[in-house]
Amino acid sequence: MLGRVDMNDRLPNLLKQAPLWEGPTLPPLRMAQPTIPPIPRYWWLHGNPPPAAQPVSTSPPQGSWLRQVCLWVWVSLLSLLSYYLISRYVISAVEVRGRSMVPTLEDGQRYFLNRFIYLLRQPLRGDLVVIQDPGHSDRAVKRIIGLPGDLVHIHDGSVYINGQRLAEPYLAAGTRTEPGQGQSGPIRLAPEMYFVLGDNRACSEDSRHYGPIHRERIIGLIPK
Repeated sequence: MLGRVDMNDRLPNLLKQAPLWEGPTLPPLRMAQPTIPPIPRYWWLHGNPPPAAQPVSTSPPQGSWLRQVCLWVWVSLLSLLSYYLISRYVISAVEVRGRSMVPTLEDGQRYFLNRFIYLLRQPLRGDLVVIQDPGHSDRAVKRIIGLPGDLVHIHDGSVYINGQRLAEPYLAAGTRTEPGQGQSGPIRLAPEMYFVLGDNRACSEDSRHYGPIHRERIIGLIPK
């Protein structure tokens, strides 16, 4: 048939034209690399134009500086609030001024004040506490001697609680406890009232002078 080419007739000629491999092994196989079709030069003849490259912005997003300022403000407020709550209700540092607690506490020494412990338990006899000093508008360090309901009697250089002489090994040898001016007999402590003394009995303004203190005046405990 005219115009038809039989492939069987062309096959011998194609084999003759193909180069023969004469090596000892098969030729190495190579993976075809993917190709990216080029953009037609005359793209208007082939359809829509290629997408233009998107510009990259190097300036910060609008309003980002305001968010940074708000973040710093919140961090500062939270830090101040945390410091206030911790120093007010958990723990803070105190410095001893004066010699009313010698030899237990020396003038100028620094200690941590535990403000949280009295939310868990009541003050105990022998606790070293920081109080709002009734005699002055400042704070003082004292030792709790009498608890609510106790009968406190200072007699013959010693302290008696409910008729029993109180052992005080924390005092310096030879220390005598003298009653305050106007005190002549035992004192029965009312509910929520505490009797406090300084360990340096000869140089301490305490409950012998201003009387028992209320529970609300006890700020915290000095661990010792």
